[in-house]
Amino acid sequence: MKRSQPVSGLTMVAIFSMLIPGGGIEARGETPGWRLPSKPGPTRVAGDSVGTDKMRGPSYPVEPYSESLVQRARQGSAEAEYNLGRCYQNGAGVQADPAEAVRWYRKASRQGHAWAQSNLGWCYLTGLGVPPDMDEAVYWYRRALQQGDAGAQFHLGELYFQGKGVSRDLEEAVRLWKMSARQGYQAAIDACRHHGVVLPTN
Repeated sequence: MKRSQPVSGLTMVAIFSMLIPGGGIEARGETPGWRLPSKPGPTRVAGDSVGTDKMRGPSYPVEPYSESLVQRARQGSAEAEYNLGRCYQNGAGVQADPAEAVRWYRKASRQGHAWAQSNLGWCYLTGLGVPPDMDEAVYWYRRALQQGDAGAQFHLGELYFQGKGVSRDLEEAVRLWKMSARQGYQAAIDACRHHGVVLPTN
């Protein structure tokens, strides 16, 4: 396969410049509030099968399945809902159930949990536990991207590169990949290297 020529002149854009006004949050019942930790540490979660989580840069250990986790999720904790969704998606401590994972991701997403939003976007993109829906995938990736989620930046960049769910825009794809790569998201780093995109060294 012929490699693309190095891309130059595309500058890094600050994460917060990607904020998208409106976007129908109220229509999906979301409430603002949850945000990414201010100083997350890099980690790799073993056995992760969700594309967004598998190579996430900033992350934190996922809470294992327990009755306490289920109780807190039922009480409306967005973080517990997200972690419970992960357990059901990966079959960690409980029988794998993609549809149940989507249900909990959606609950957390509506409370503004960025990583749940990104995972929900992946589920709609791949048809994991829910019928494939590109519009929903793009919507949830954008919601997560508003909060600087590296996985959403990479996957939305892929959609712009492929022209799936959005108009094909190679410059936008590269811009998003570079933003994600700056956060240490390995898939974005690999995409930049594959397409000859020069990443900042600092």
